[in-house]
Amino acid sequence: MPSQDKILIVDDSPLNIQVVAGILGKRGYDISYATSGSHALVLVADAQFDLILLDLMMPGMDGYEVCKRLRDMDAYKNVPIIFLTAKHDEESIVKGFEVGGQDYLTKPFNSSELLARVETQIKAKKYKDIQQEIIKDQGEYQAKLEHEVKEQTRNINRLSMHLEKVREEEKRHIAAEIHDELGVTLTALNMELSVFEKKLKGVDEVLGHKVQNMRELVTEASQTARRIISDLRPSILDTMGLIAAIEWQGEEFSRRYKIRCNIKSNVDAVELSEANKIALFRIFQECLTNIAKHANAKNVNVDLVYINDILRLKIKDDGVGFEPNEYYVNSHGINGIRERLKYIGGHCKIDSKPGEGVTVLIDMPLANQE
Repeated sequence: MPSQDKILIVDDSPLNIQVVAGILGKRGYDISYATSGSHALVLVADAQFDLILLDLMMPGMDGYEVCKRLRDMDAYKNVPIIFLTAKHDEESIVKGFEVGGQDYLTKPFNSSELLARVETQIKAKKYKDIQQEIIKDQGEYQAKLEHEVKEQTRNINRLSMHLEKVREEEKRHIAAEIHDELGVTLTALNMELSVFEKKLKGVDEVLGHKVQNMRELVTEASQTARRIISDLRPSILDTMGLIAAIEWQGEEFSRRYKIRCNIKSNVDAVELSEANKIALFRIFQECLTNIAKHANAKNVNVDLVYINDILRLKIKDDGVGFEPNEYYVNSHGINGIRERLKYIGGHCKIDSKPGEGVTVLIDMPLANQE
């Protein structure tokens, strides 16, 4: 015996209803019936049926109209409808399928044919229901997975921003420690050696020469300490701001690598959050480092301008260039720049061709910096 699937028989002939109900009832189906189209619509509003057997030719509202109205209901968009009728011309059959019928059974019919059509449609409906449930579950799982991925991405971004802030604070702290401890000690040592050197002058030229060499080493160590301090956290960034720090970094780059760095700006001062100021400065440093390592350039042109409430930093070199699609994948420097900009809402565009240098274009919206 099949499960208690609910079937609605709609026919204006009580005799037809009795015959069909008798056949289906013996197979264990739960049978309801309506003697008109309007009666059928009342029943479907109060109950959910698994299949509807619908007579075409009924007074008042024919089967076509009943079928159309059923298909307008969300609960009956996919419920199988089998038309029962004595009309078997092609036009009637086509019209039945057009309004939403799944099958067409011509009277008179035998019980085996009726049962076969009904069981086929009910099994098909159950299969579709299972498919839809699977699709729904997959959709819900996919949505949940996407939500979790987005949430984890946000968490990773927040963690990365926090770690970046911690690194910058640690760099600031180390720079201050080197300046306050090592820098002061080296300065004091240099002063003491200077006094010692003066006292030895004319007394012991050999020892005086050695002291002079020691002073030179201490001076070199002091210069190294200052360079390390500047690399960790240039004080000019905190005291004079971003623009002055970029100009200073350009001069240091030119001095260290013998590459001319021309900086132009129509910006006198810029109000940036601490995070954005540090990020843009570090990005500028990274670009210069990439040029020094890979570009084999002679000139670098830097433009810093305001455009429609956007701070734009353009860095162009005349080096060897590269093929962008081949270079991006393994370039940690470029990927690092883009990650930094993503955290602060900026955008980066990089143009290059072999032999034509590289242009890095960085846009930083000044609104909603926090």
